[in-house]
Amino acid sequence: MRLNGRAVAHNSVCTDCHGTHNISKAIETKSGDQQQAEWTSAFNGSDLTGWKTSDSANWKVQSGQIVGTAGANDNGSTLWTEEIYEDFLLAITFRATWPVHAGIWLRGAESKNGPRIEIFDSGPAFTGSILIPGKGLVLSNIREDLVDRESWNTISVRVKGDKVQVWLNGE
Repeated sequence: MRLNGRAVAHNSVCTDCHGTHNISKAIETKSGDQQQAEWTSAFNGSDLTGWKTSDSANWKVQSGQIVGTAGANDNGSTLWTEEIYEDFLLAITFRATWPVHAGIWLRGAESKNGPRIEIFDSGPAFTGSILIPGKGLVLSNIREDLVDRESWNTISVRVKGDKVQVWLNGE
């Protein structure tokens, strides 16, 4: 169930990107009213209230989407929530200008010491791989064909305790 109370199925068309996403089966779902009461929206759709960033890149909200562009000398930055989350389900839909090296920090974003889902093209590992700082890639996606370089992609993550599950475009 979405926050607006509408049911989502594996073949539902996204009203944001007009594609389909990686919903293949229900994950511990509850009735619409129960689930809606438990959802916490990290992004309000209009501004970056509730978010922090380093100052080397440009972050803005445009047409209800968070848009990040590199700063001077192509320097990137980190955008993270001010709120701390424990166990969570997260879905990020993104489109990138390739080549890109970005990622989604799952824990400890300010200190950058938690796991990170990579968005990159550096073979032999590809987008959806999990990096642990100081240890390197602990899970490598070896399927380059899972990313659509011309359109939108969805990374979904389930974090429960120290366990992480990742789906890239439904795989």
